[in-house]
Amino acid sequence: MKRLRIAVAGILNKPIQQNSIGGTEVFTYQLIEGLVKKGHHVILFATSDSKTSADKISVCSSKDIRGIVEGGIETRFPYHLLQSRNIIDKSNKFDIIHNNYFDSFLFTAFSEWLKCPLITTAHNDFWQFPHLSKILKSFHRHKRDGLIFVSEKARELAKYPPDSFTIYNGIDANTYKFDSVGGDYGLWLSRMVPHKGAKEAVEVANKANIKLKLNHYSTIKPEYTQYYQEHVKKFLNKKIMIVYNDDLPSKINLYQKAKVFLFPVMWEEPFGYVLIEAMACGTPVVAYAKGATPEVIEDGVTGFLVNPSDNDKRGNWIVKQSGITGLVKAINIIKQMSQTNYINMRKKCRERVEKYFTIDRMVDQYLELYNKLILDYKPI
Repeated sequence: MKRLRIAVAGILNKPIQQNSIGGTEVFTYQLIEGLVKKGHHVILFATSDSKTSADKISVCSSKDIRGIVEGGIETRFPYHLLQSRNIIDKSNKFDIIHNNYFDSFLFTAFSEWLKCPLITTAHNDFWQFPHLSKILKSFHRHKRDGLIFVSEKARELAKYPPDSFTIYNGIDANTYKFDSVGGDYGLWLSRMVPHKGAKEAVEVANKANIKLKLNHYSTIKPEYTQYYQEHVKKFLNKKIMIVYNDDLPSKINLYQKAKVFLFPVMWEEPFGYVLIEAMACGTPVVAYAKGATPEVIEDGVTGFLVNPSDNDKRGNWIVKQSGITGLVKAINIIKQMSQTNYINMRKKCRERVEKYFTIDRMVDQYLELYNKLILDYKPI
């Protein structure tokens, strides 16, 4: 296979590194390492404090723009424009550009000036909103650009835009070591925002009478302080606790020693990296059947799916109750399993990740698409 020169556009409000704290950053790091391992030349456009195996071109550090607002303008936008100009200026040196901006698609507005194909991975739900979708489609160069969704559900909700495909996210399963036994607590790990379901996780843990460890991996934004204080903080005790394990080995240990991973998401999560991280370590998942969860979790085999409510039924799952009652029922099923059956469920979790959600599988699918776009590309 030809050695490709691949430009990867990363976000600018956080560094891209092994211990990244968000799904998009995790994806970008895993993608880069996988591409470099396969012998390709990767140039990362990201913050100066990013740490990967790629060559790096930067216009700022993550500290330069984190939370900074001047004159009513968030400083990340001018930096995104500057980085976009850098990519455009150098686009004739690349075989393909892979765009992974999270909270800004500013770069795609300049795609007509690129000298090579562009592929964009949609990590959020931008394409599901009519006005945003209309604008993004107007930037898209038919048969010269590719759009990747990280689940079939996300692509469906975006109404199947032209030149779009689905490629599941992957992780390095060798990093997330398997533990066959687990522990005695439930685990919730995400940002402390309402749609990630911390409130629901606390309620479920109390009703299921199970210990719960909550690991929110970023600073609580001021607008969510009241949510945290009313729905999480006041319920903290010896059984419901916040843990601050930010380094990767500690996070992996949390996954490995959990009895069950709780994922009561309140939105259409496009993928959910934490699901495959937990499952790689052997921990079964109990989740609402929203977004991509039915594509990631095999009901009754690697955990349990629960319909969000009686008015929002997504499938005929093993647990027939919906909402909080259904989540509690699912946890109780896991708690009451024999040791043999529980260990077998943990093994099935690991096997599912190794079959569908590895870096190698993800990178091979991206490379196949890269080569197709490069082969079909016709400069204007």
